[in-house]
Amino acid sequence: MRSLLTRLTVREATATAEEVFHSEESSRDWADSAAPSRTRFAHNSRSPIPPHWEAGIRYARTVSLALLAVAVEETDEPARFESFTQHCVAGVAGTTYQQKLHPYDLVPTREMPKTLVHFQRLVYSAAAKDLAKLKLDSWKRQSHRLRAIRRSSQKPGRSPTETDHGSMQPVRARETSEPTAAVSAPEREARLQEFREKHDMSIAAIRRAARVYKTDMKRWRHGKLSPDSVMAKRIENVLSGATPLPPPVREEE
Repeated sequence: MRSLLTRLTVREATATAEEVFHSEESSRDWADSAAPSRTRFAHNSRSPIPPHWEAGIRYARTVSLALLAVAVEETDEPARFESFTQHCVAGVAGTTYQQKLHPYDLVPTREMPKTLVHFQRLVYSAAAKDLAKLKLDSWKRQSHRLRAIRRSSQKPGRSPTETDHGSMQPVRARETSEPTAAVSAPEREARLQEFREKHDMSIAAIRRAARVYKTDMKRWRHGKLSPDSVMAKRIENVLSGATPLPPPVREEE
C-alpha cells in the first residue's frame, strides 16, 4: 500500500507539472521569440532567462523534488541519498531539456553537452533550499533510527558493566579514543545541518567560528575525531552556543 501511495504521489506531481508546462506553452508563443537571443542564452548565463527555460526549470524542479521526497523515506543511508539528489536532478533536468526545450532552441549538436550542464545548474539552483531540507531530513531519520536501536539494545535495570552471569566486571577501555563512526557520524551531521539551516551559515563559516582546520572538520563529521579532542570540543562549543558566532559570511565550502 505504501509503495502504491508513493507512486501515486510522484505521478500526481508529474501530471500537475505537465499541466502547468503545457498551459504556459500554449498561452505563450515560444516559437516566435527571438531565436538569436535563445541561442545566446544557451552559451551565456548572463543573458535573461527565456520564457520556455523558466517553464522548464519549474517543471524539472517539481518532478525532481517529488521523486526525492519518496526516496528520502525509502533510503536508510543519508550519504547515498545526498549523492542521489545530484544524479536525480541532473537526470530529470537533462530529459526535460531534450524533450521539452530543445525544439525551441537553435543549439548545434556539438554544443548540446554545454547547454545541458547550463540547464542542470539552473534547475539545481532553483531547488537548492528544498534539497537542503531533504538532506537534513535524511540525516535526522538516520539519527532517530540509531537512537531507537541503542535504546532497544539496553535492557531495563541492567548496568552497563553487568555481564550475562550477573557479575560485575570493569569495562575495558577502548584502545582508541575515536568514537564509533556508525553512531557518532550521523548524529553529528544531523546537528551540523540543523545548526547550518537555523543560522543560515555555510560549513566553512562554522569551521572558522570553531577555529579548526578543514581536515579536522571532515574527520569530526565522519566520526573519526575523538569527542575529547580539542578540535572536537571547539566544534561542539559552536553548535551548543558556547562560542559566539561571527558575522555571517556568504560562502560555500
